[in-house]
Amino acid sequence: MKNLIYTVGCGNKSNEQLCDSLMNYNINCVVDIRNEPIKVEELKKILNNKGIYYIPMYNEFNLSEKVEEFFDFEAARISLSVKSGIERIENGLSKGFNIVIMGEEENPLNCNRGILISYILKNKGINIKHLISEDLVKCQKDLEDELLKFFGVKLIKKVAELSIKGIMKNKDLEMDEKDFRNEMIEEAYRIRYKEILKKNAGTYD
Repeated sequence: MKNLIYTVGCGNKSNEQLCDSLMNYNINCVVDIRNEPIKVEELKKILNNKGIYYIPMYNEFNLSEKVEEFFDFEAARISLSVKSGIERIENGLSKGFNIVIMGEEENPLNCNRGILISYILKNKGINIKHLISEDLVKCQKDLEDELLKFFGVKLIKKVAELSIKGIMKNKDLEMDEKDFRNEMIEEAYRIRYKEILKKNAGTYD
């Protein structure tokens, strides 16, 4: 199975600009998680003419805080629809497809392609490259570092509180600096996921 997947945000790019950028990375399959994308038939035609498959997956990743199974980060990760979408992506990778997951937001931190989906794929040992611009590509660790910097002291306090509670219950007694950092990253994903859900008021991306 291929061990690499890309993500990209449409932003203000035209369909032609988007397709040209994908060709630079030999992408041959686009997984579109956007809700009601504009000019989708035009995009699909352009992609197909360049030998790129177009796979809509909004139904698999149609997350809403109004639905209980999507209310928090942990619940969303194990929901049937998300698991189905991830399995379809993994199946494509196993067949050798060079896949890009496409969302609406240019910044992957503002889209669950960079939060929920990338988190799951990362923990499955799949490398992720986020195509930001022609000259800028970020890996998942880059995003995690940005999350830690963005939430800063708030995050440290939150994880410290959780750690103290764990210690009082005789848990986490051997937590070292690396463990603490990992806990902060986990909490950052949870917080950002909720923010995206609330910002979009019931839509995925």
